[in-house]
Amino acid sequence: APSSHPKPAGHGGYSPQQPYRLPAAHWSAVCSWTAKVGWPIVFGLNLLSNRTGGPNGTEHWVADNAISLIRYTTKRHPGAVAGWELGNEPEGWKRNFGFSLSNSEIAADFALLRSLLRSEFFESQYLVVGPDQGIQGCLHSGSCDQYEELVALLRQHDSIDVSTFHFYNMGKTLNPQAEAPLFTDPATFDLTKRATMLAVNATRGASLATPSSPALPVWLGETATASGGGLAGSSGTYTATLLMVDKLGSVCLC
Repeated sequence: APSSHPKPAGHGGYSPQQPYRLPAAHWSAVCSWTAKVGWPIVFGLNLLSNRTGGPNGTEHWVADNAISLIRYTTKRHPGAVAGWELGNEPEGWKRNFGFSLSNSEIAADFALLRSLLRSEFFESQYLVVGPDQGIQGCLHSGSCDQYEELVALLRQHDSIDVSTFHFYNMGKTLNPQAEAPLFTDPATFDLTKRATMLAVNATRGASLATPSSPALPVWLGETATASGGGLAGSSGTYTATLLMVDKLGSVCLC
């Protein structure tokens, strides 16, 4: 059937439908390392691959490749992975790839992942984590309606165990000289608490739609001082430690 969505145009030379090979030896090395240090992985699965615009022409996520990875991991490296994410920052797909999915479509794909995990593996063996919402836009607008609606749909289908968001205090920095002082600016520090409370309140708002379900924990699933590789001369130096320590405390207190 013809696709109802355009094929992603790609961003920065990357297309979410471009095949990516993860060598078994590489993945096993990662899993072995996490076992040694005691840090189980939360691994992100590509929601935009093998779907609309792909070679099979389907209108939903095709989970075959993901399930193969999960089977391999369960057999070879039990306990190495704590949970599986599906997709990454859905609010940015239209901007970055010229492609987007509705909240209902995303929720249906999460429900498929949950169903597959329950049918093939122990129900409580893995967490399902998401939707990995980028919170930057919510800070600018003061509203997280899209995030709240998506989490509500995911809760209705019991599709996630943890609500996650992504946040970078300075977003994508463009001018190192002008923006370096922001690393010690209290206003920059305060953004962490504001962003976290937006995510917490959006998740609480979603909970009102399904009051009988247990409350969802909220995780800051991806963060740093600045996105896009960080700020040259600052993000990878001692300068960044103050902001990162403050970030840990702010998130824990929310």
